[in-house]
Amino acid sequence: MITEKELIQRVEGLEVVHLRRWVERGWIVPARRGEELAFDDHDALRAQLICDLAHDVAIEEESLTVVLSLLDQLHGTRRLLKAMAGAIEKQEPGIRSAIVEEIKASGLVLELGATGSGSDKPSRD
Repeated sequence: MITEKELIQRVEGLEVVHLRRWVERGWIVPARRGEELAFDDHDALRAQLICDLAHDVAIEEESLTVVLSLLDQLHGTRRLLKAMAGAIEKQEPGIRSAIVEEIKASGLVLELGATGSGSDKPSRD
């Protein structure tokens, strides 16, 4: 855990006034050590992301609320999918195959190209 001062030193372009506003808005949610805020690596990464979006991409503060919400939803979905994949992997081969076939039948599986990257067209096999 690091202090507010250490976080500001670590994150390029971060100013104390911005950090405090982001904490007030709930964009960064630090732990508390008595009266002081305590930040972790996740907070530092999020602060850097917000700085990048605000300064480099020039997203206005009001729009950042929507962008951060969408990014949080995306990350939550990725964590859920990872957990589901792990649970499926622990099943017997026959059950795994049945699950894979059901997913394929739904048309939600992306075809993988030769490079292993997903295309934007759902598989319909």
